[in-house]
Amino acid sequence: MNVFHQLAGFAALATLLGCATAVTESAGSPQPLAWVTAAVVEEDIARAIGRGDFRLLTFPGRGVAIPGIPAAEQAAAQQLCGVRYLEGTGDVIHSEAELPLRQQVRRYTEHYNPAVYAACKSRRLPR
Repeated sequence: MNVFHQLAGFAALATLLGCATAVTESAGSPQPLAWVTAAVVEEDIARAIGRGDFRLLTFPGRGVAIPGIPAAEQAAAQQLCGVRYLEGTGDVIHSEAELPLRQQVRRYTEHYNPAVYAACKSRRLPR
């Protein structure tokens, strides 16, 4: 993937996340995972594939684990399609309010990744 595609993907992600309504906790800090409450995974899959953005969603941490992709295929999937780290999903959960959002993001990625991975693989097949 060239730099232009990476920048275009980043711009699209920033636009998508910028449209989400921020949920605030009682302490007043914004909740970076609030986007998932309004997300429609099927629409996001179609939009990503339509843009040619086949990056798989993952979480920052010690290693790259791609939810929804079998462990034996993850290295190949990462190399073929690339990955996009989701902001606000590191190793630490900062509040009780964050846990249900994290769980919802996990379910979202478990649905999103297999569909985008299938499209990623099919675009690489000779026609």
